[in-house]
Amino acid sequence: MATIEKLVLSAVTNKKDSAGTNAHIYVAFNGGRLIWVPADEKNFDKGCNDRIEWDVTRFAIDYDGVNKVEIFNDSSGDGPGWLVDTIQLDAVVGGQTRPLTQNASFGWLDKTEKEGDRRQLQLRK
Repeated sequence: MATIEKLVLSAVTNKKDSAGTNAHIYVAFNGGRLIWVPADEKNFDKGCNDRIEWDVTRFAIDYDGVNKVEIFNDSSGDGPGWLVDTIQLDAVVGGQTRPLTQNASFGWLDKTEKEGDRRQLQLRK
């Protein structure tokens, strides 16, 4: 089993007013377990390029067994909508960074927008 040790989320937030979010962002694997992205108040602001890396060893995610990855926000906070230009998720396995999802154009991640607050990412592995 190739256990994912860390996840690396790279995201570019649009420069429009109210594009940033203070909602909690989560990643889900294979339609199941939700993993919180440990962002702080400086992450996901309008016009920012963010790279967040965090340990997920305790979740015992098998890299080769991942067949679906979704990202969503929980609509919490004062400005939950998030206008994402691009987003990519990589995995660290055996100390090496491996691609997990395509670098994708995104749009709004917001339950009040037509795109909704949950989106499936295209796998690249």
